[in-house]
Amino acid sequence: RIFGIDCWSESARAKALVGFLPGEMRLYEDLTGREFLDFFASFRKGENKRRRAELCERLELDLSPRIRHLSKGNRQKLGIVQALMHEAPLLVLDEPSSGLDPLKQVTFLDLLREERSAGRTVFLSSHALVEVERIADRVAIVREGRLVAIEEVAALKARRARTMDILLAAPSDLAPLTRLDGVRVLTVDPSRTHVSLSVRGALGPLLRALAELPIEDLIVAAPDLETIFLHYYEAAGPRAAESPAAMRLEGGAPRYEEEHAKRGTASSEDAARGGVPLGSADTGPPMGPPE
Repeated sequence: RIFGIDCWSESARAKALVGFLPGEMRLYEDLTGREFLDFFASFRKGENKRRRAELCERLELDLSPRIRHLSKGNRQKLGIVQALMHEAPLLVLDEPSSGLDPLKQVTFLDLLREERSAGRTVFLSSHALVEVERIADRVAIVREGRLVAIEEVAALKARRARTMDILLAAPSDLAPLTRLDGVRVLTVDPSRTHVSLSVRGALGPLLRALAELPIEDLIVAAPDLETIFLHYYEAAGPRAAESPAAMRLEGGAPRYEEEHAKRGTASSEDAARGGVPLGSADTGPPMGPPE
């Protein structure tokens, strides 16, 4: 269901509430960009033409050339405009910044922040973890087809250890640091003037201990999303790092797969989407001619 609407019995109503950008778009090569967007607009009521024009302007997208003459980046811009121009309350975007130059990636992230601020829900799938970290409130990590974590970004990062590099003005006794809870010494320079620590939990006790040392420089690095992502992929077992939230969500997946099997359209991808048949045959106008 999407906003309480059954995705099978009321498919058209449900899809009208979704702005969708697939990871690989097949486009009508003989259409111009304008004709392409007009075609998609014809399937919905009350298109906001001002919004379409604004998106094209901010992404610097010229709609006059035929699609066959567009670069990969401009094709991606066209897909983004198609997904956002309807101002749907739910956006499902698969690798949306693929092919965009760095400046347009920044513009795109600004657009997503504006969508979020307007109260819209954005499901973003991306391998660009820096991009996810900049825009997402919550992340879900999938490993070997299983959902192993779904949490607030801040909470996910808080549970991982921070790294602290300390440069001392003179050799010092580091034993008091090793006795602190949540502190682990990673490396110590032979001169005992450079030490790296792994730190979990509150920093207060550690900072008080460090105040007794002749510190020359101090660098604290919080774990980034890429480090956390690699932690889940390097876990010994497929379920080793699963969060309770992930296991609760995963419990519903077989029911979706069973329902799809009854309808002859079973897919793990659909199950992961919570039963939303965005990739099924009756999704609406294709991105390109059928194969």
